[in-house]
Amino acid sequence: MSLVVFVYGTLKRGFANHDVLSRARPLGRARTREAYPLAVAGPQFLPILLRRPGEGRRVFGEIYEIDGLTLEALDELEGVDHADGYRRETIPVVGEPGGAVRDAIVYFKKEPAAGFHTPWLEDYQDRRYRAHGFP
Repeated sequence: MSLVVFVYGTLKRGFANHDVLSRARPLGRARTREAYPLAVAGPQFLPILLRRPGEGRRVFGEIYEIDGLTLEALDELEGVDHADGYRRETIPVVGEPGGAVRDAIVYFKKEPAAGFHTPWLEDYQDRRYRAHGFP
C-alpha cells in the first residue's frame, strides 16, 4: 500500500518527529489548496492544524510517499484513537514547484483547541515543541 501524507509541523525535515518518516520517500514541498488555521498551542507548544476550511492561511509543508507501517506509526504519534488527539483526513495539496494538485493525508487537531501561542501561521518554524513527558 502506497499513500501520500502532507506534514506541516514536527514531522517536517529537521524537526523533532521527522524520524517517524524514516521509511518514507520525500516528494517535495507542497501547500494546502485551501486555507486552514495552523498555530502553536498548549503546554507542549504543539503545531496544530484545525479543520476549518477557508479560515487561516494556505499552509506550507512537505509531502511523502508512505507505506502502511509508517501510517500506523503516524496514527500512534498523532493519537488518532485518543479523544484529545488528531483526526486523519485526506485533502488536496498543491505541489511546489509546478502546481500539481494531489490528495494527501493530513492530521487535523480535534476541537476544541485552546491556549494558542501564535497567530495563524503559513509555515511552521517554531522550535519550542516539547515531547510527551515534558517536565
